[in-house]
Amino acid sequence: MKIWRVDKNVDDYSGFYLKNEDDKNILEEKLDKGDLVSNWNELEVEVHEADKPIGDCPHLWSGGYSLIVSERGKEIISNNYKNYIQFLSLNYSQENQKFYVLNNLNIIDCVDYNKSELEILMNKYIVDVKKYVFNENAKKAPIFKIYLDGVIKISTFVNNDFKNLIEDSGLEGFKFTEVFDFEA
Repeated sequence: MKIWRVDKNVDDYSGFYLKNEDDKNILEEKLDKGDLVSNWNELEVEVHEADKPIGDCPHLWSGGYSLIVSERGKEIISNNYKNYIQFLSLNYSQENQKFYVLNNLNIIDCVDYNKSELEILMNKYIVDVKKYVFNENAKKAPIFKIYLDGVIKISTFVNNDFKNLIEDSGLEGFKFTEVFDFEA
């Protein structure tokens, strides 16, 4: 089994930006903490680089690292992994398309600190991971974010099953980078 970091293909697909820059604070405060968001007002987004197709996983240029998915992406992912994520609607007014920001509910402690290559500041603060080694907790999670020394990190990780679902479904705009192989 492999673990992959999910990103967006910004070279071939356009993305969005928040119409109201202050909405970035809402994303940072509410998302990817492992909690359901109960009080959500749609954030308004506009297309960036309109000469490119949008795809099913557009980048949110002004909103940091949140994953955005299309209506089709939401349906495919939620049919298989609804217990791990929450989809919060965005206000995108063009072309009758609907997009959602993905709220990752699955935050796990799964980094093997002894075997991973860590960048440590002042001999005590882990600031980055140069090479990931995951423990068995990562095998149980199809999609997750990690605790790194008690702090939730921004990257989203998935297993082979999640990656294969995206690729086999023909969803476009996702980019996967292998970060760990349990069999290597």
